[in-house]
Amino acid sequence: MSKSCPELLREAANLIEEALSRSPTAPAAPVAPAAQSQQIPATQSRTPVQVIPCITCQKEVPFSEMKLHRLSCNGTPMQESEREQEGGQSEENDSETALVSDSVPVRPETSAESAVVPTVIVNEELDCTETDSECKLIKEPTQAAKVFKENLLREHATGKPLRMKMDVRDSEEDRERELLLFYKQQQEWACPLHCTLVGDVAIGEGVMRYFMTTIISKLQFGFSLDLGGMGRTLLFEGEPDHLVPAASEALIESNLFRVAGRMLAHTFLHDGPHVTGLSPAVIHVLFNGDPEMATVVTEDCPDLHIRSIIELVIGRTMRQIKQLRKGLKDVMVWPLLASRPDVVPLLFPKMAEMQFTPQMLLEKITWPVEDSDDEDFDLDTTCRITGFLRMFIETASSGTLAQLLTFWVGWEMLPPELRVEISGGTLPTSSTCFETLKLPAHFKIYMDFEKALVAAIKSTGFGLV
Repeated sequence: MSKSCPELLREAANLIEEALSRSPTAPAAPVAPAAQSQQIPATQSRTPVQVIPCITCQKEVPFSEMKLHRLSCNGTPMQESEREQEGGQSEENDSETALVSDSVPVRPETSAESAVVPTVIVNEELDCTETDSECKLIKEPTQAAKVFKENLLREHATGKPLRMKMDVRDSEEDRERELLLFYKQQQEWACPLHCTLVGDVAIGEGVMRYFMTTIISKLQFGFSLDLGGMGRTLLFEGEPDHLVPAASEALIESNLFRVAGRMLAHTFLHDGPHVTGLSPAVIHVLFNGDPEMATVVTEDCPDLHIRSIIELVIGRTMRQIKQLRKGLKDVMVWPLLASRPDVVPLLFPKMAEMQFTPQMLLEKITWPVEDSDDEDFDLDTTCRITGFLRMFIETASSGTLAQLLTFWVGWEMLPPELRVEISGGTLPTSSTCFETLKLPAHFKIYMDFEKALVAAIKSTGFGLV
């Protein structure tokens, strides 16, 4: 009788736990009575340890047992049924993991996952390098990245679509848990991406932009979920342009930095926003640079008490960096980044480079024209409302412009064109799929227009429920 993949994983985890609990065979030599009298049963020698929740199944597990729990964790019954419905590819991945768990000796400090992934990564890296070698010949890094991503997405266009969903009626913690669970799974990340907002009628490209913006916002500013016993969970900490991975054992044991690497690479693959302000020293080591050659400055150490021990900045983040590297390789953008160092700043820009200016937005705007097919508004009304918008942009801060752009197109990325329409509505709205801002025509004074626009851009979601 054949067994399901979850059963195989549980059996593998039990075998590993039994192997670890057995005491090694003692050599044939006399044992001193004092040594014998000091032997204490394992159950009595355990001391209280920190208990942290598993991201997948939410079960509270002792911190020291998290690695073993990850090998056998199958999530909730609903998640198990969803994974069984996903079909052949996920079953093959689970079977491969179970087989490796049985055939490869696993030490307490080593997981079966770390034993499997490098082999898969090497094959992916070779395949991608062969099919996208032409990007190395392109001088302009932006164009090289564009060609690489287009080729990668085209090669996987017929693959099984990735279905990302989020219920807007859930709490923020539940929505974050859905995102983390999605990126914890082993998938072909270059396959077509379908995003769904449950509880909202919004569809199209704008929904995908909303997801990507949410992902990067969580990586940049932290998760509401308490994943490390410290309240809000920050994956990167420190000063702007000197952010380093958080030195939290709970985050490392939960493989959260590999998840972060997948998120970063996935948004990069789909031309989404980026995490800004990462330390140059961390980026240097992330892309296989020599840690001893990394230029570390005082600002790279977020803890003021240990800034005198600068060498700890790289030493204490090596495991996080390795997980980030694995995540980038999972999404198959590593060959481009490893072969083209000039593309790396496109993935990890400095915070100063992401500052928006009024001129950057104004030069992209296509203003309404008289022969528009939209509702008929006289020239005076059109000029008054568009003049209000121009005044708002010219006097807004960089942060407000970023909020306006996110409201306008769905993320903090300037498109080739920004469209403006005059409408008969009450408040400003936007069509993110068509990159169009719709401004009501009823405003007579600038103060009323500014108040309404600020209220609109500070709202969240699509407002279509």
